[in-house]
This record gives sequence, C-alpha cells and structure tokens, in this order.
Amino acid sequence: MKFVAAVIAASILVMPATAHPILTFDHAVPPVGSTIDTAYEIVLYFTENYDSDDIAIELHGQSGNRIPIQKIQTKNQPVVMATIDKPLKSGKYAVEWQAINDEDDVIHTYSFQVR
Repeated sequence: MKFVAAVIAASILVMPATAHPILTFDHAVPPVGSTIDTAYEIVLYFTENYDSDDIAIELHGQSGNRIPIQKIQTKNQPVVMATIDKPLKSGKYAVEWQAINDEDDVIHTYSFQVR
C-alpha cells in the first residue's frame, strides 16, 4: 500500500503545472489536397487558441527534401503561419506539423501540389 501511495505522489509531482489542449486542425492554406499556381506561405488554422512556439512545422518537397520556411510567431491565436523563402516550383509538397506537448505526439501531414 505504501508503494502505491508513493507512486501516486511521485506522479503528481512530475505533472506539468499547465496542460495544453489537444489541437484540433480546422483547415489550411494552401488547402489540403489542392492544386495551386504558387505559394508564399503556409497557414494552419485550429479550433483552439495556441502559441505558435508550441507547434513544430516543416515543408517537404516531392523528393522528401526539407524546404526552408520561417515560422511567424503568434501568441494565443488559432493560427500558425510560416513564410516560404522562394516561390515553390511545380511539384507535390507535404506539410508536417506537430503540437509540442505531452498529449499529442503524432506528426500530422497534409499535401498540396503546385502546377
């Protein structure tokens, strides 16, 4: 019994002081599965407010290469924005994002295509 109480007490001590909600993805620009002429930014919309520094985002080209982006910092907003250094060339692209918290360790992906 003392062991169980010690385990419960220890788990309470290591719990984070604040909990983040699990992010619910709403939509994106460029839209999921779309074909567009070009893109200069990636915008992810969520149903909850969130700080963008708690979200990792990457853009990958057709061959899997990472394309440089600059994440724009937002605080307590349901939007995460990232600018693309150069206009995207024709091809398929994948956006990967992940909430950086204990509740969501899944890497989410969506794709779009540039004509």
